[in-house]
Amino acid sequence: MRWPIRRTIVESGQAFVRTMQENTTVSCYRCGGEFLVNRDTAFRTRRSIDDMPYIRCPRCGYVAAVLYYFDRTVGKGA
Repeated sequence: MRWPIRRTIVESGQAFVRTMQENTTVSCYRCGGEFLVNRDTAFRTRRSIDDMPYIRCPRCGYVAAVLYYFDRTVGKGA
């Protein structure tokens, strides 16, 4: 996994580049627990049809695409 994670998101016809730095604190999409996005929680799968990074919550094990976590940062980087 290379840092920072960058994805281009298109909304209403406009492209936005979203970035997530290593060790960014986020809240889990399912359980709400806070954790760091780093090499232990971010990964890519070989089964994926693209290069989408995924984030795994270390508390509940929920896995979601990084796209869901760009707006769930906590604290200083929010």
